[in-house]
Amino acid sequence: MKADKRKTTTTPDQHGAARPKRGLSCRHLVGLAILLSVLFVAARLAGFREYTAVLSATDPSSELQMLCGLVYVMLHLCLFGLVPILLIAAGLLKAGALLKRGRMIGNGGLASGRT
Repeated sequence: MKADKRKTTTTPDQHGAARPKRGLSCRHLVGLAILLSVLFVAARLAGFREYTAVLSATDPSSELQMLCGLVYVMLHLCLFGLVPILLIAAGLLKAGALLKRGRMIGNGGLASGRT
């Protein structure tokens, strides 16, 4: 019986004990994209778009209106700038994982029944 030679990536925690290395997964990236989209829709439905006049050098009547306008602009930039990047990254991670799994199966790895 051969020893399992698969690498397990671990990082030490503050006490020196090994723990599995955690990174961003497809689920995390898609979840963040959905969260940003929901926040943008909520800001849009709340009427924050009306307060973006501060971008055209119009003086807002209150600081709350200026804050609402800035929140809307930031969420707008996230929705149209960051969300597509997150979704593309999630797709590439998933494709890479599927390709890696396909290579393991094709090379007589886990699916072939060899140990």
